[in-house]
Amino acid sequence: MLKAWLLAALGCGVLLSLQAPLNSRLRVGLDSPLASALISFTVGMLVLLAIWLVRLSIGRETGIGSTSGFTDIPWWAWLGGFCGATYVTLAILALPHTGVLLLVACTVLGQQLGALLIDHFGWFGMARQVLSWQRVGGVLLVLAGTWLAQLK
Repeated sequence: MLKAWLLAALGCGVLLSLQAPLNSRLRVGLDSPLASALISFTVGMLVLLAIWLVRLSIGRETGIGSTSGFTDIPWWAWLGGFCGATYVTLAILALPHTGVLLLVACTVLGQQLGALLIDHFGWFGMARQVLSWQRVGGVLLVLAGTWLAQLK
């Protein structure tokens, strides 16, 4: 089962590399990084809404959700959308200067560094993962790849 999830994550990575040039093309047509990001998130919201409605109609979802747990959610749990909006907008702005490969390499390096810290300290309710030479080595290899990608 882990292999299936790893393949799904790999597929998501491919989609993420497509997202930046697609949104950048929107920016060219609209002449606005914020309008481009807004359209990107609106399309994403509509896709999620359609999937959710289909799942509701075939009985795969048991309900429309509950608001009873809102008071139990920590304030920082609401910042995921902020992170996504910031990434999409900055990627739209950076892409013409970096190209897709370097943008994705820097994004992956940032994700690796953040993930290493989150895992090590158990932030945001995540289970702590021991900091090992293998994990640090993996991040250093991504750093080396990012450095190589930026060479002219």
